[in-house]
Amino acid sequence: MSFEFIAIFLYGILAFILHGSATEENVKAVTSLGLYLMALFNITVLLGALPGGIIYDRLGRRLSIILGGIIFALPQLWGWFISTQTEIVIALALAGIGWGILMAASYPVIGDLLTHYEREAFTGRYYGFFEATRSLPVLLAGTIGGAIVDLAGENYRILFPIGALLVLLAMPMIWRMKNLEPGEKQ
Repeated sequence: MSFEFIAIFLYGILAFILHGSATEENVKAVTSLGLYLMALFNITVLLGALPGGIIYDRLGRRLSIILGGIIFALPQLWGWFISTQTEIVIALALAGIGWGILMAASYPVIGDLLTHYEREAFTGRYYGFFEATRSLPVLLAGTIGGAIVDLAGENYRILFPIGALLVLLAMPMIWRMKNLEPGEKQ
């Protein structure tokens, strides 16, 4: 859910960091910057996916997912302290690289965890379920993130460390997955 927190609240975060509050006027003032940053993030995701495949091949699934998650989470932890536009650009670019590494390792895992029969018969169903569960946080992020911002006294900056926390909480779950690496026995 961490990427969704940032994406949904990006304009509020930018307005809060650069102008001190997320008023309608301040959000309008950062709209073009927000569009630029989302484009930059998507480009760096693509750039991160390129070495992500190599990392996946060399370190294995588990370590590449963990590495991508950590690279994605670290700029979000830094986000609590960010105060300039340049720092925001650097943080989102680094997070994009981490997200790209994470995605390059995550998508193949779905197919790899299925037996040959399941791959032939159910790949569409499993992938559809994966995408549905991956999209669920988008539905929840607005409500949960809005409540968190309200509880934090309209401090949008709180979403950065919460996003990092959610990613870091997933790491032990990834580490404990069975049959994640080829040849691993149950």
